[in-house]
Amino acid sequence: ELWTTSRVIESDDGLLFGLKNTCGEGDADYLYARGIVSLVGTVFIVIALLALGEYQRKLSVEFDERNATATDFSIEIKNPPKDAVDADEWRAYLEKVAATYLKKNGTDALGGDGAPVTPRDTHVTCLTVALNNQKLTDTLIARRKVKKGLMDVLETVDDNALNSLIAKASQSIDSAGLEKAAKSKMAKLLKLDGKIKELQEKTYDAKRIFVSFETEIGQRAVLTAFSVSRMAISKN
Repeated sequence: ELWTTSRVIESDDGLLFGLKNTCGEGDADYLYARGIVSLVGTVFIVIALLALGEYQRKLSVEFDERNATATDFSIEIKNPPKDAVDADEWRAYLEKVAATYLKKNGTDALGGDGAPVTPRDTHVTCLTVALNNQKLTDTLIARRKVKKGLMDVLETVDDNALNSLIAKASQSIDSAGLEKAAKSKMAKLLKLDGKIKELQEKTYDAKRIFVSFETEIGQRAVLTAFSVSRMAISKN
């Protein structure tokens, strides 16, 4: 038979091996019942795992809302247009995006429990446009260090007096009456000042936009409005 339940196999050494399985034993109703039990058990486990995942997701959201941090109110835009450096323009745009989404969808989908939309939900509290001006910032930091070294050499903490001395030295460093060590520091400082003025004349591109909303609803509204599928991203 094709589906035999038992058979005997004789090896080359003359040993007998018995093989027996329980497939097909019992009546059809018994086998059908066992199959139904297995199917129901599998379906129950799948549904239970899905329900557990949803329950854990809700607990995660609830826990997150109870422990609010700055990241819950903020977003970072990593690929802004290079010429979009106007902070006021960004503020107006993002507040409009939040207001448009909330007007269309409300707060239910964002964890707002059906609460009405308020002006606070669309308000941008802080916004920073980060420029691609690393050379300028590095030079400013270097100037601060040199200035601190100059103050140490001159043994002074009077910023106004030091600025007057720098202005005098910029006309003629010899007329400032500085000793050798202080004169060397002053020369470095004046050189950095010239470099800073040159770098300040350049136009810098926008590199990052950092935004903080007044409420989590505003942040979630903008994130949801900006969300796109991976397929759409791949086609862009």
